[in-house]
Amino acid sequence: MKNKKQIDGKLETTEPSSLSQLWGETGLEKYKTFNIDEYTTQINGLNKSDLDSHAHGLGLIPVENRQLLVKRLLDAFRQHIGQFRRPKSSTKGVKLPNKKVMDILAEGR
Repeated sequence: MKNKKQIDGKLETTEPSSLSQLWGETGLEKYKTFNIDEYTTQINGLNKSDLDSHAHGLGLIPVENRQLLVKRLLDAFRQHIGQFRRPKSSTKGVKLPNKKVMDILAEGR
């Protein structure tokens, strides 16, 4: 039961949201993973000095409070993966209104 995951049956497709993604950037260069559990384990294993260096390398200002710094790092990580997992917009199910509705809407022109 531990290996089972609940799914909703939705096909997850993503689309690029920047030019660098169109040119093949995967987003793994910055954090080396897209799994938040792996990243959390990674940063929890760092000492304070390494954590400060990691934050500085990502462009964050290190703070003395370790919990606050870990929270900021996780927020930055979630924001980063959100840029690479933007869902594809679908225009497949869009239907135009019928002629009667279009005539009513056209009356104000």
